[in-house]
Amino acid sequence: PSLPRPLPGDNPSSGPAKPRHGHAALLAEPSEEVIEAAEEVVVLESEVKALGLRRQKEEVLDWFRGREAEEEERLAAEEAEERASLAEEQARRERVEWLRTWEAHAMDSLPWDVPPQLRLQVQQTTRDRLLSLNPTPAPPVTQQVVESLVARLLAPWRREQDIMAILVEARDTLLPPAARGSGGELSQWQIRAIRASAEAVKPLWTDAPLVEIQAAVKQAVSHVAAEY
Repeated sequence: PSLPRPLPGDNPSSGPAKPRHGHAALLAEPSEEVIEAAEEVVVLESEVKALGLRRQKEEVLDWFRGREAEEEERLAAEEAEERASLAEEQARRERVEWLRTWEAHAMDSLPWDVPPQLRLQVQQTTRDRLLSLNPTPAPPVTQQVVESLVARLLAPWRREQDIMAILVEARDTLLPPAARGSGGELSQWQIRAIRASAEAVKPLWTDAPLVEIQAAVKQAVSHVAAEY
């Protein structure tokens, strides 16, 4: 049979029960345990949110710290590069001054009567030798290098000067006085003595001791004196 229809105003017992106490899951008044549990949930949720906010804050702070660290590194790199550039420029200036000083020392050590061509050779050779020294040696070492170089370059010229002095002395002193010229002019016997001495010295010019050269010149001039 069909179910009877409820009359207006009736409250059938078969209908759904309305929630009591304002919460569908509660069947009675909330106990202290339930209240404490609910409060704990609220506290935990707040703590979770706080932790999330702290994490976001730390991430933002880390980003700013990273930016500051990068900026500090950039500034430090620029300062280091500037210091290196200044040090390099200072070293270049010191090397130029060192080169000029010892180049001048080499030129000042030359005798006054050194030929211009030999002076130019000493200057260029000294400069090339100093430029090849890297790193720059200490002053005593540089002095030894420069003076040894100058002595080696002057050795042929000094030897030539010594030999020429022997020839002139023999020309002016070993011939009889009557065979010598006067008034600054050379006699024919002096010219013959020079030629004879030159021929005698030619094989000995390079490496023979000066004493041996002097003896050869004396012997050659003595023959000219005997002829006279």
